[in-house]
Amino acid sequence: MARPTLPRIRRGRTRGTTGDVVEPIEPRIDALQPLEKVIRLEQNPFLAHATVSQLVDIAGIAREVPLKRETVLFIETDAPAIYYVLSGEVRLETEAAESIDAGPGATIGVSETLAGIPVGWRATVTRDGEALRVDREELFDVLADDIDLLQRFFGGFFRANHAAVKSFSPLCQFLQ
Repeated sequence: MARPTLPRIRRGRTRGTTGDVVEPIEPRIDALQPLEKVIRLEQNPFLAHATVSQLVDIAGIAREVPLKRETVLFIETDAPAIYYVLSGEVRLETEAAESIDAGPGATIGVSETLAGIPVGWRATVTRDGEALRVDREELFDVLADDIDLLQRFFGGFFRANHAAVKSFSPLCQFLQ
């Protein structure tokens, strides 16, 4: 059975102010197997303490996204989603800050996905590769069914961002 063609952002939608129409991305023939996704997700600091069963659940909702040089992965106003860069590189740009290059192992969009706010960055692929994408609604469906995974995910998020959270939140400073 042939896999459907996946839209880069949303079918029929234009990107930014350039008016570029989103063209479909051809699916990969050598797609990651579910076990390969589990192994990759286990390496993510947000999921480092998740059980195999929990990783299988997350792998079930993680979609592969090919990263092709000079393509736009998402724009500032897109709905939030988490991108876990497996290979390649993505440049995050906004008028409010300097650009950031995210390479293999980087996780993009976690705060925005948890808060349910637009990403606020434009992501352009600077080096070919691959990423996994987890959409907000699907993530919360999985987390709602497994409180232990919810705790582990948030624990991993705060452990990975401990310095930023510590300096940002008076409550976190109080709890130390």
